[in-house]
Amino acid sequence: MAAQIVMVYRIPKDAAAFDLHYFDIHVALAQLLPGLRKYEIVQGASVLESPEYHLKETFHFDDAASAARALRSPEGLAAAADRRLMAPRAGDVLEFFVDGYEYAVD
Repeated sequence: MAAQIVMVYRIPKDAAAFDLHYFDIHVALAQLLPGLRKYEIVQGASVLESPEYHLKETFHFDDAASAARALRSPEGLAAAADRRLMAPRAGDVLEFFVDGYEYAVD
C-alpha cells in the first residue's frame, strides 16, 4: 500500500510573495511531517496542464494510516496553519487524499 496527499494551489494574487513564503517557510515545515517518504513539487504551466494552477505538491507515505497521523501531528497542524496564510480562501487550494498500491518496475 501507499498513500499520497496532493495539494494543488490556484494562481495567487501575488505569485512572487506566495513563492517566497512557500519556498522559504512552508517547504521546511512540510518536510517535518512524520512518516513522510517523499515530497514532490511541480510549479508552473505543467501543473495539471492548466493555466489556472500555480503549484502542486505531493506528499508520499507508506499507507493511509501514516498519512492521517502526519496530518494530525503537531507538525501537520503547523503546516496546515501556514498553508492557510498562503491560501486563505477555500477555493485557493484543492486537496486530494490518494490511497493505493505501489509497484516496483524493473
